[in-house]
Amino acid sequence: MRREHRPLYLKRARAQVEARYARHFLEPHFDAVGEGCTYERPWTITVQGPGIELGERVHIASTRDQAVRFAFWPAVHGQGGIRIGDYSMINPGVRLNATAGIEIGRNAIFAANIYVTDCDWHGMYDRVYSRGEHAPVVLRDNVWIGENAIVCKGVTIGENSVIGAGSVVVKDIPDNRVAAGNPARVIRELDPNEKFISRDHVFAEPELYFGELRRIQEELMSQNTLRDFLRYILKPTRTD
Repeated sequence: MRREHRPLYLKRARAQVEARYARHFLEPHFDAVGEGCTYERPWTITVQGPGIELGERVHIASTRDQAVRFAFWPAVHGQGGIRIGDYSMINPGVRLNATAGIEIGRNAIFAANIYVTDCDWHGMYDRVYSRGEHAPVVLRDNVWIGENAIVCKGVTIGENSVIGAGSVVVKDIPDNRVAAGNPARVIRELDPNEKFISRDHVFAEPELYFGELRRIQEELMSQNTLRDFLRYILKPTRTD
């Protein structure tokens, strides 16, 4: 598909359906949900276990073939959980599995197909009754995790740090670093004096931000018709 063929009113109607579905069927599974959270295809987002919380303005995008999954099985009843900070973005295929705790700061960006776990889930010798070793995972504010990365138990990733695509993080990464590889190692330092523009800046003036989004959608989709959309579905061409 080279462009969006849906009429604008259908796109907006779908967004309303997704929002209503999320409020009724998805959000009750979280222990807490902050103001302004949004979801794409919320029926493919799974929340399992207690102690899972979303901050404000968290955006979760899921797809039919790349579901998002949050699961927490507490090692100690009433302790730990999964907490996702304000303004964070979760993309399709992300899985967060915890038994001790996963703490994610503000403005985190998760690319697609990331796995974060705080546990081995099986003992090295006892692979039936033991969960193996576990230790909390902490991601500080403004962390960016690249596609297909894995973050393992006991890891802390420092503020503003970036994890390269496909990396396996088994040791702490300090603030303001870029790390990549298997196992991940620091390959670059970021200048902490440079200004970081993070997702909370987008929502400093939400009326302007959402107004601009509406303007762009209207510019790109205002000429789309239902007839052309049905034609595209039933008989697509090379120029679609």
